[in-house]
Amino acid sequence: MKYAISIIIILVSMLVNAQGDIKKKRVLSDKVFFGAGLGLQFGNVTAVEVSPMVGYIPIDNMYVGLKGTYEYYKDNISENATSIYGGSIFCSYAIYESVLAYAEYEALSLQSLYFDPYRVHGTSDRFWLHSPLVGGGYMQSLGGRSKAMLLLLWNLNETYGSYYSNPIVRISFLF
Repeated sequence: MKYAISIIIILVSMLVNAQGDIKKKRVLSDKVFFGAGLGLQFGNVTAVEVSPMVGYIPIDNMYVGLKGTYEYYKDNISENATSIYGGSIFCSYAIYESVLAYAEYEALSLQSLYFDPYRVHGTSDRFWLHSPLVGGGYMQSLGGRSKAMLLLLWNLNETYGSYYSNPIVRISFLF
């Protein structure tokens, strides 16, 4: 009887100890994230931007995803307004705690009348502007899976017709 109780105690203690070693298996819903970027500008130009995103976390601290962009753009001096739309693919990696390395390839459709008056990009009504963006930033946890990212980016393709001037500051939210 003594041996039976001793064996039961040993087995129970091994079972309890083994429970602590079990890691939670990550499922797809733990690896998928959604988010959005918002932009506002007022002054000589009024611009309102919405950029929804969806992505995947292949390994800890790495975020890859797709982002759509829509922007209402109005030049308040000439009273001309247009829509800008497009998308991008991005990747960020936390290289040290909350410090990020970031890269993005963005393609935006711009109206030639406002952004290419000399028809450098051709004679069509709209043209696609491709911008490779690189930089870094800071990611702050907001509780649970929610995070805020503050990014400082550099357009590697800054030319006469570039939509962005360097540096570019962005704020995004992930959840």
